[in-house]
Amino acid sequence: MRILAFDQSVRATAAVILEEVSDGQLSVVGQSVGRIGGSGIYRMMRLKFWIDEVFRKNDPFMVVREMHNQRQFGAAAQLQVVGAIIDQAAYENEFLDDYRYAVIPPGTWKKFCLGKGNLKKDTAYMIHINRFIQNSSHLSALPQFQVLDDNIGDAICLGVCAYVARRIAKNEPALISDASRYNQLKKVLPTLFDYGEEVL
Repeated sequence: MRILAFDQSVRATAAVILEEVSDGQLSVVGQSVGRIGGSGIYRMMRLKFWIDEVFRKNDPFMVVREMHNQRQFGAAAQLQVVGAIIDQAAYENEFLDDYRYAVIPPGTWKKFCLGKGNLKKDTAYMIHINRFIQNSSHLSALPQFQVLDDNIGDAICLGVCAYVARRIAKNEPALISDASRYNQLKKVLPTLFDYGEEVL
């Protein structure tokens, strides 16, 4: 299974590819950041082309992006467009079935991966991210593997959270020893895989 995880940003959207290397365990096999210049429609369209290319080149089985609380961000409208571009790509590539597309709020993945849902991006933030990457039972990482870009780190965490959530939704072993983390994800499953209702 190959997972494509996006941490969207107006200036630097991160895309991470995680590959299932054994049952219940992932490895980071690719990463890139779309640093798109320009402004307005031109920037959004260049970002769309970049996202479409990431889909095409990596042929993922599952896709995940972060859900933003739009009131928290100054560039709320533009972030909403970035999310919609990823949604459109997921729809056009037929990911809206069998728990293959997840949209995860930051509080959910941060609590699951880092133990605290409202962890701020301060100087210690990347220490928490890299500690999770090295210690997670769901990740296979070499000891020297370090993430320096916070958007890449967020995308890795999003990918792991989505992977475990899908295993829970499919009644597969989630391989979580902490019952509270398991119950936390199980409780919010319907919202992570909610695409709305199609009316024909």
